[in-house]
Amino acid sequence: IKFDNKKTNYEHNVALAWKLNKSFTPYVEVGNVAVRNNTDERQTRYRVGLQYHF
Repeated sequence: IKFDNKKTNYEHNVALAWKLNKSFTPYVEVGNVAVRNNTDERQTRYRVGLQYHF
């Protein structure tokens, strides 16, 4: 049993990115994901990164 006593699941992600120049794009992301496949436990995930374009 997963979300709301059903067999379905969901994942939410919100991301913010801004282009510094032609090559680099820093970003931050916050997400809400499942901890295990067989429970309704959720966990908040934080990501910070730098994307390189070539």
